[in-house]
Amino acid sequence: KSNAQVLEFYIESLKSKSLAAIQIIARDDDFVSAFRAKDLADLERIGRELIGSAGQDFLVVAERNGKVISKLNFPIGENENLLREWIGGEALEGRPAVSLGEQEGFSIRAASPIMHRGEIIGVAVTGKVFNSSFVEGFKKISNLETTVAFGEKVTASTVFVSGEGISSPPVEGSVSRGEEFV
Repeated sequence: KSNAQVLEFYIESLKSKSLAAIQIIARDDDFVSAFRAKDLADLERIGRELIGSAGQDFLVVAERNGKVISKLNFPIGENENLLREWIGGEALEGRPAVSLGEQEGFSIRAASPIMHRGEIIGVAVTGKVFNSSFVEGFKKISNLETTVAFGEKVTASTVFVSGEGISSPPVEGSVSRGEEFV
């Protein structure tokens, strides 16, 4: 149980970090200028620098109507619109928000309005993906083997099984319900 609490605390700290990062990104003068000019090349360059320095995995940028115009590290989906996500709607109402979601894989997603002269002109979303890099980083700081599952699917794990392997899912879904197992 204490191992699960350590992981939960770590995830909560990453949510806070992502929320702070997106608020800084969405208020960056160069970022806002590139967004207003619809200069996608400049927006990408500035965005890459900002998410790199903030330790985030992706950046999604959308217009006031929610239409995604730029996405770093993942392709833009057909008719992708941030208004379909509650955090996108919150940000477009002026309230930064953070959640766990399935976009870009299972991930922490933090959204903030992009403002210009007191007016909301768009929304930006950043976050951390629960991938092998995530579980390896958690293992380094906690010394705990970690498996992240979303629903019935294991998204990342530090557990290595040799030989014939194991059947899917390895713990019959108990991870997704938060039950302890040995």
